Amino acid sequence: HTDPEIVEKTEKITSYGYVVKNSGPTILDTSIKMAFRLFEAKKKEKQSEARYRLLFEGSIQPIVIYDDNAQIKMLNQAAAKNLKRPVSECINRPLGDFIPENHELTVSRIKEVLTNLKPLYVEDSMTINNETFWFWSVIQPVQIPDEINNLVQIISYDITAQKKMEWKLFENEERYKQLHTSAQIGVGYYSLDGKILSFNDVALSHMQMKKEELIGKYIHDIFPKNEARVYLDRINATIETDSVLKFEDKVHLPSGLKWFISIFSLFKDSVQKKMGVQIISIDITNRKEAEESLIESEQRYRTLVNTTPFGIELIDKTGKILYSNPAHHKIHGYKDGELIGSYVREFIDDEQRAIKTKDYFH
Repeated sequence: HTDPEIVEKTEKITSYGYVVKNSGPTILDTSIKMAFRLFEAKKKEKQSEARYRLLFEGSIQPIVIYDDNAQIKMLNQAAAKNLKRPVSECINRPLGDFIPENHELTVSRIKEVLTNLKPLYVEDSMTINNETFWFWSVIQPVQIPDEINNLVQIISYDITAQKKMEWKLFENEERYKQLHTSAQIGVGYYSLDGKILSFNDVALSHMQMKKEELIGKYIHDIFPKNEARVYLDRINATIETDSVLKFEDKVHLPSGLKWFISIFSLFKDSVQKKMGVQIISIDITNRKEAEESLIESEQRYRTLVNTTPFGIELIDKTGKILYSNPAHHKIHGYKDGELIGSYVREFIDDEQRAIKTKDYFH
C-alpha cells in the first residue's frame, strides 16, 4: 500500500501520539510523521501560551478575567497594583472585596456581555484608598473550547490624566464664558465659509434667538444681503491676512439698534490648521449714545453763546483770548474771529490791564 492516494488518506488519520504495533511500512512511516507532528503542535502550543502569558503579565494595562459573578479568576500585575494587593490575594475573590460600589454594576455588565457575546466599551471612575481614577475599559467574552464559557476579560486603560486635563479645560472654558458674559461681550465662531458654529449667551441675546435656531446656518441666512456680504468679506480678509482685524459698526438687530466694536481673529487646531474665525463683539451702544448726547449738548451750548446779545470771551492766564462770541466782537468793532488769539493788553493800557487781570484771576 504505497500508492500516493493511500499514503495521503493515511496521513489524514487523527494523531494519537503513538505508533501502531506490527504496522506495515506505510502505516509505520505515517505514524512516526504524525507523532512528530503532534510534538511540534504541542511545542507551538507551549510557545503560544508563553507568549500570551508574557503579554498578559507584562502589559502595562490592567487585565482581569472574571466569572459571571465578578469573581476574579486571573489578573496581571498592573491590575493587582490598582487594587493595592498582590496577585495571590486577589485570585478567587469578588470585585466587591476591593471596590464595593462597582461590584453590582460590573456583574450586570458581565451578564450583558455573556448574553450578547459582544464586547462592551465603558468609562468609569473608581475610588481606591481614597484616590479617584478614571478608566476606559473593554469587556469581552473569553471563549475556551470544550468548557462552559462564563468568563469575561476586562482590559482597562487609565485615562485619569486625560480626565484631569478635560476638567481643567472645562473650568477654564467656564471661567472664559463667565468673563465674557459678565462683561457683556458677545462671542461667535464661524467656519471658513461663514457657517455659524457657536454663539455664547450674550451673542444669542443680541439676536433674540435660540442656539438651535442659529447653529449650522450661514451668515446670509440671518443677516440682510448687504450686511452679510460685509461680514463675509471681513472673514475672508482675516483668513487671507492671518491677522486680527477691528471694526466699529452700527447694526440693526432684533434686540434694537446697537453699536459694536468687532474683533475678527482666526482660530486653529493643535497643528495650526485654520479652522474658522472668532468674532468678539463689544457693545458700545451706551458710550456712543453718551457721545452723541454730548455733541448735541455742545451744539446747543454753542448756538446759545453765539446768538446771545451779550459779549462773552474766554481768556487764559496770560491774557490770550481763546474765544470771543459774535456779540463781543461787534461790541469792540471787530469782525467775527479777529480777536481769537490776540492778547487783552493789545486793547487796553497798563493801568487797565492790571485791573482786568486782577478781576479775572483773583
